[in-house]
Amino acid sequence: MTTSKMTRNMLFISHANPEDNDFTRWLALQLAKDGHPIWCDLTELLGGERFWDNAEQAIRTRTVRFLKVPVCTVADFQSQKGFTGRITDRV
Repeated sequence: MTTSKMTRNMLFISHANPEDNDFTRWLALQLAKDGHPIWCDLTELLGGERFWDNAEQAIRTRTVRFLKVPVCTVADFQSQKGFTGRITDRV
Protein backbone atom coordinates (compact mmCIF):
# COMPACT_ATOMS: atom_id res chain seq x y z
CA MET A 1 0.00 0.00 0.00
CA THR A 2 1.39 3.41 -0.91
CA THR A 3 1.72 6.26 1.55
CA SER A 4 -0.95 8.29 -0.26
CA LYS A 5 -3.41 5.40 0.03
CA MET A 6 -2.74 5.03 3.75
CA THR A 7 -3.40 8.69 4.45
CA ARG A 8 -6.63 8.96 2.41
CA ASN A 9 -8.97 8.32 5.30
CA MET A 10 -10.60 11.71 5.85
CA LEU A 11 -14.16 12.84 5.18
CA PHE A 12 -14.24 16.37 3.74
CA ILE A 13 -17.44 18.26 4.56
CA SER A 14 -18.38 21.17 2.33
CA HIS A 15 -21.18 23.66 2.89
CA ALA A 16 -22.13 26.87 1.14
CA ASN A 17 -23.97 29.20 3.49
CA PRO A 18 -23.60 30.44 7.06
CA GLU A 19 -27.16 29.20 7.59
CA ASP A 20 -25.75 25.68 7.20
CA ASN A 21 -23.20 26.11 10.00
CA ASP A 22 -25.24 24.51 12.79
CA PHE A 23 -26.06 21.37 10.83
CA THR A 24 -22.57 21.15 9.33
CA ARG A 25 -20.91 21.46 12.74
CA TRP A 26 -23.32 18.87 14.19
CA LEU A 27 -22.61 16.45 11.31
CA ALA A 28 -18.83 16.90 11.63
CA LEU A 29 -18.94 16.28 15.38
CA GLN A 30 -21.18 13.21 15.04
CA LEU A 31 -18.88 11.65 12.43
CA ALA A 32 -15.77 12.51 14.44
CA LYS A 33 -17.34 11.03 17.56
CA ASP A 34 -17.82 7.80 15.58
CA GLY A 35 -14.10 7.78 14.82
CA HIS A 36 -14.02 9.25 11.31
CA PRO A 37 -11.24 11.75 10.54
CA ILE A 38 -12.98 14.95 9.39
CA TRP A 39 -12.01 18.14 7.57
CA CYS A 40 -14.56 20.92 7.89
CA ASP A 41 -13.87 24.64 7.84
CA LEU A 42 -15.91 25.07 11.03
CA THR A 43 -13.72 22.67 12.98
CA GLU A 44 -10.36 23.08 11.21
CA LEU A 45 -9.94 26.81 10.61
CA LEU A 46 -9.49 29.25 13.45
CA GLY A 47 -9.31 32.42 11.36
CA GLY A 48 -6.57 34.05 9.36
CA GLU A 49 -5.56 30.83 7.59
CA ARG A 50 -5.36 30.64 3.84
CA PHE A 51 -8.65 28.79 3.34
CA TRP A 52 -8.17 27.51 -0.21
CA ASP A 53 -4.60 26.33 0.39
CA ASN A 54 -5.68 24.44 3.49
CA ALA A 55 -8.79 22.95 1.84
CA GLU A 56 -6.98 22.00 -1.38
CA GLN A 57 -4.20 20.24 0.50
CA ALA A 58 -6.76 18.27 2.52
CA ILE A 59 -8.69 17.28 -0.62
CA ARG A 60 -5.62 16.31 -2.65
CA THR A 61 -3.76 14.39 0.03
CA ARG A 62 -6.15 12.98 2.65
CA THR A 63 -9.78 12.99 1.49
CA VAL A 64 -11.43 9.65 0.74
CA ARG A 65 -15.05 10.96 0.64
CA PHE A 66 -16.40 14.42 -0.13
CA LEU A 67 -19.69 15.26 1.61
CA LYS A 68 -21.69 18.26 0.43
CA VAL A 69 -24.23 19.69 2.83
CA PRO A 70 -27.29 20.96 0.95
CA VAL A 71 -28.69 24.35 1.83
CA CYS A 72 -30.98 23.83 4.79
CA THR A 73 -32.99 25.83 7.26
CA VAL A 74 -33.22 25.52 11.03
CA ALA A 75 -36.46 23.55 10.61
CA ASP A 76 -34.69 21.13 8.24
CA PHE A 77 -31.91 20.65 10.77
CA GLN A 78 -34.36 19.93 13.58
CA SER A 79 -36.11 17.27 11.47
CA GLN A 80 -32.79 15.73 10.38
CA LYS A 81 -31.69 15.10 13.96
CA GLY A 82 -34.07 12.14 13.93
CA PHE A 83 -32.03 10.07 11.49
CA THR A 84 -28.55 10.31 12.99
CA GLY A 85 -28.07 6.56 12.69
CA ARG A 86 -28.82 6.56 8.99
CA ILE A 87 -26.20 9.26 8.33
CA THR A 88 -23.38 7.57 10.25
CA ASP A 89 -24.24 4.05 9.05
CA ARG A 90 -23.67 5.01 5.41
CA VAL A 91 -20.25 6.63 5.76
